[in-house]
Amino acid sequence: MKKKELFNRLTAVSMAAMMTVTMLPANAFASEIDFTDDGQEVTAEVEAEDASSQEADTASTDETEVADEAADEISIAEDNEGVSAGEDYEEFSDEPEAAGAETDDTADDTTLSDEQKALNAAYIENKAAKYFNNPAATKSEDGFTYTVALKNPTNNSSVNAVAFNNTPISGYTFGVYTDTKYNSWIKLVGTSRVRILERPAYADGAKTVKILLALYKTSGDKPASGSDIATAKKTAAGYLEFNLVIQPNDPAYTMAFKVQDSKTKEEITDATITFEKGYSTVNPTDNLYKVENGSSYTVTVKKTGYNDYKEEFTFTGDPKNINSTKVINMKPVVERTVSFKIVDENTGEEIPGAAEKLQVKEGYSTTLKAENDGTYKLTEDKKYNYSVSGIKNYKNVSSTDFTVT
Repeated sequence: MKKKELFNRLTAVSMAAMMTVTMLPANAFASEIDFTDDGQEVTAEVEAEDASSQEADTASTDETEVADEAADEISIAEDNEGVSAGEDYEEFSDEPEAAGAETDDTADDTTLSDEQKALNAAYIENKAAKYFNNPAATKSEDGFTYTVALKNPTNNSSVNAVAFNNTPISGYTFGVYTDTKYNSWIKLVGTSRVRILERPAYADGAKTVKILLALYKTSGDKPASGSDIATAKKTAAGYLEFNLVIQPNDPAYTMAFKVQDSKTKEEITDATITFEKGYSTVNPTDNLYKVENGSSYTVTVKKTGYNDYKEEFTFTGDPKNINSTKVINMKPVVERTVSFKIVDENTGEEIPGAAEKLQVKEGYSTTLKAENDGTYKLTEDKKYNYSVSGIKNYKNVSSTDFTVT
């Protein structure tokens, strides 16, 4: 049998006006995406404890509000470090005692010494009022002030409540109190949460409210819900009074867009601007877009005769400049006339009829039609793909994401 003739290889020559496509003969071989997870777990654990502790508590309606609340919470950790059940302590209970539950009124003496009250206060400070080490909450060095940030820096969600562990020493009940003058800013929910009702305006600065966490030896000693701090202290077996600093809202930031020609710097006033936060479109008022500090946005600008512009960015606010302007440079469309010549790789000779097997696409889906002379009008800086297939005795060849410059 006559020995099979070895096929020639194809080559396409490329340049700014001539694209090069290389093809192999068919018989050639070639290599062929409180607030850490821990914090959330403890928060859930505290909620479970709180739910059990409130079965006999008159604040059950407040607990319902918490169940519906979707806001982030800052949880005060359940940490026994620095506290031990010494001779002056009764044995710690692993489970929270129901607030208002009856205690043994026949116990020795319900009038506690100052030393015992101090120990109880230390217990509250170390166990009930110890925050997680979370950037959304900052504890002062003396432990008597907690500053609550406006946003959780891990996910930029609003912080609308704080929570703490309300598990008392065995034989005591737990109480949380504030003064009525703070009622427009916070609301006590059960015995484990402080809900932030309102934050001050940026111009007014932070707001400080006082909270009292207290232990009571008997249910009769515990004042009614809503009692003020002074009243709650009188019968407490131990307490901790601390400041809760509510950081103000951010200023009302706005952003404007100035669209201009990238070469001449002349302003383009009739471009189409689409501004989005996540999957939601942000609509302007008097050409100003409301933006939030730390939030991510996408801006898309289109104008006939210019390449489309798209940018994703995270807005960082500056209180000294609440109305900012973002400049967008649009690059004019430049068309290039591109021709493709398909040649044999070995001989450099053009293969008859090969041009008919060429396919050029914009991106991956839009097939472009050649001009009458066989050339293509391609836009500078856009991405294209080409392929040559179906030529007898030659392997298919393709190129992805080539750009005309």
